[in-house]
Amino acid sequence: MDSKCIMKRYKRILLSSLMTYSLTLTPSLSSPWANPGNSSLRSDIELLSQYGLITGPVNNWPMSWKQITRDFHKAESAIYLYLLSVH
Repeated sequence: MDSKCIMKRYKRILLSSLMTYSLTLTPSLSSPWANPGNSSLRSDIELLSQYGLITGPVNNWPMSWKQITRDFHKAESAIYLYLLSVH
């Protein structure tokens, strides 16, 4: 191979590496609040509330993710107890 081909190859590798690297550095666009317009999320939260896995009011929106997830340890222990009772 001549030096021009080698340089083109290195440029291509460098460019693809930089593009991959830049894609991994895109900022996260998360919010501390659950969006009120998400009807699927709202339905899921109401279902979790009915089963007692989320305590507190679930009809006030926007809800904080902390309010939604703070009682999830109950779900883990409830699932564990259920699995023990099945076997």
